[in-house]
Amino acid sequence: MKKSNISLSVLTVLLFMCTLFTAAYGQVITNFSPNETSAGTGSQITINGSGFGPGPASTNKYVEFANSDNGGLTGVRSALLEYVSWTDNKIVVIVPSGAGTGAIKVYNGTSTGVSSSSLTISYNIINASTYQLKHIDTNTQGGYTWQLELGFNGQSNVKNSFLKSLSAWTCFTGINWKVGAPTPANQTGRDGINIVRFDTGTELPAGVLGVAYTYYASCGSNKWQITETDLVFDKERNWNFEDALPGPSEMDFQSVVQHELGHAHNLGHVIDSDDLMHYAISPGARNTIGQNNRDGGAFQVAFNVQAAGGTCSGAMTAAIPTTCGSPYPKITGFSPAQAGTGTTVRINGENLSTASAVTFGGTPAASFVVVSANQVDAVLAAGASGEIAISTAGGTAFLNGFVYLPPPVINSFLPKFGFTGDTITISGTNLNTSSLISFGDVPAASFIVVNDQTVKAVLAAGASGKVSLRTTAGTVEADGFTFAPKPSISSITPSGKLGDIIVINGSNFKQIQSVKFGGIAAASFTVDSDQKISAVLGFGSTGVVTVTSTYGIAIKEGFVYFPAPTITAFNPQLAAEGATVTITGTNFTGATEVSFGGKVQSSFVVNSATEISVIISNVPNGSVSVTTPGGTAVKEGFTFISTLRIDSFSPKIAATDQQVVVNGYNFVKVIELSFGGTPAKSFTVNSESEKLFTFQKRVGYYR
Repeated sequence: MKKSNISLSVLTVLLFMCTLFTAAYGQVITNFSPNETSAGTGSQITINGSGFGPGPASTNKYVEFANSDNGGLTGVRSALLEYVSWTDNKIVVIVPSGAGTGAIKVYNGTSTGVSSSSLTISYNIINASTYQLKHIDTNTQGGYTWQLELGFNGQSNVKNSFLKSLSAWTCFTGINWKVGAPTPANQTGRDGINIVRFDTGTELPAGVLGVAYTYYASCGSNKWQITETDLVFDKERNWNFEDALPGPSEMDFQSVVQHELGHAHNLGHVIDSDDLMHYAISPGARNTIGQNNRDGGAFQVAFNVQAAGGTCSGAMTAAIPTTCGSPYPKITGFSPAQAGTGTTVRINGENLSTASAVTFGGTPAASFVVVSANQVDAVLAAGASGEIAISTAGGTAFLNGFVYLPPPVINSFLPKFGFTGDTITISGTNLNTSSLISFGDVPAASFIVVNDQTVKAVLAAGASGKVSLRTTAGTVEADGFTFAPKPSISSITPSGKLGDIIVINGSNFKQIQSVKFGGIAAASFTVDSDQKISAVLGFGSTGVVTVTSTYGIAIKEGFVYFPAPTITAFNPQLAAEGATVTITGTNFTGATEVSFGGKVQSSFVVNSATEISVIISNVPNGSVSVTTPGGTAVKEGFTFISTLRIDSFSPKIAATDQQVVVNGYNFVKVIELSFGGTPAKSFTVNSESEKLFTFQKRVGYYR
């Protein structure tokens, strides 16, 4: 495997060659014929003169032509096997590959003869040694497939310029070149990829605009075939990629691409500043494919078939594309630059009248209409961002920069209901270009695009129905929104206890879900109307009354809940009139009544929520009760001790062990009886008003 590097340089200095030289020792070139020919094609030239010396040619006796790669600064010699004959006055020789326009020199071993006129080389075919290279079928489609490196491919103006140049060559010569999928590869080498790319860093030598790397191999006796070609261009150059002529400081990219594609044709350099294959080009200049270039390309394409045989691969098949004969299209602009499915994009350009396909980011348009040769209107399908491409009878034009906006999607919105001034959060995808949001066909008062997935909209005087969201890419709708006012509370029964019915007045009491007092749910409630709720208090709490409906929450401060009181104990459990009884329990605050044995007591003090002090009057035995705004607590077990009274006793004089009868009142609970301080020996309570006891030694007293 061999490789040839053929590059195009920037011409900065014009080189002029001396065209007349008279050698010493009488060696003279009188003339040569023909005056114009091709190089590397086997073409012969006859040189007439004198003093050439006897043949044959050797390393010291040879003919030299101007080197086409450097404008003739050096020479190119014919190989020894390319000499047909050599005599003292006539030399017949094959013009070698690499020869360019310029004077012919003959070296006879001792002196040099230079022609007085220049040989014109119309085109130059690249040889391997002295043998022509053959193009083959490498892609099973009859030729070669170029692959544009991703970065190169991603620049529409670069790609358009390359494809247009490629199309020009294929239409002129029929060379079988296809363009395949872009490649992530970014290197040259024998890797089976005919890559087209820009260089990286200082990869190309200074002053070099582009290089064609051609890889070839022997496939038989004196047979050589091209297996791969890579094209590399100087990325940092000030390029002109447009059809318009380059500016004075610009290098014309189409000229350089066509030049390097000429090398891929197997054409070498020539020395002719007006010729595409001239070895250098100046800033501001443009060269195009001329007749000599076409002739050279046609010669090479024809040779591909002639050179078949041996162990070589199948010959390349010449193929003139069907696009030839029609002008190459061009896209100059499009509007809008961002669009979604269903949007009509207007594409402006040149030579669009035969448009047969339109794509956006590689996705075909839903439909398109050719308005004129300069305009196509295309309706966007589910496209993709990237290039807009239009294919016509003349080829395919590209222009990058289109942004596909995928249609918006609503995944959810919360809450599902709302009223004027409420904020509804819409969640989904592709929402960043939202331009209109409505609820039940009524536009929102305002909205904020938080990000691509979230929009927050403030309700105006809306309506129930669909939530609708419009973006640059389209409109999406979601069912299920209810426009409804929140409930409100105007007044309440200000306080209550367990089991009380509390009346709540207000408005919009629809779809009520709960009623709470101080955060504790009512035992039950009834929605009497849109303006009234009757709620039965359970175990509530002082604080806020809360009414919750499907559409919102209403609150009202100021409710007082009275919890039911409880009595845990009272002390003492037996007491007489005027005694103080302490009642302990819970929720005594606000107590309004205390009773013993059912008799209400007028003298009591609420010491705290857990204690009440009562000075009892003459009360019956029975229960103790405490009444507060929260209810009445009752506890059984109180015994009232009435005041003792002795009305009489008999006899008034008694001896030891003599019985004395004492008459009086409230003797039931008597626990001690004494006479003169000495307890009675025994006593018996016959009734509440009579006691019978046995007198001891001395007189005592009753107590």
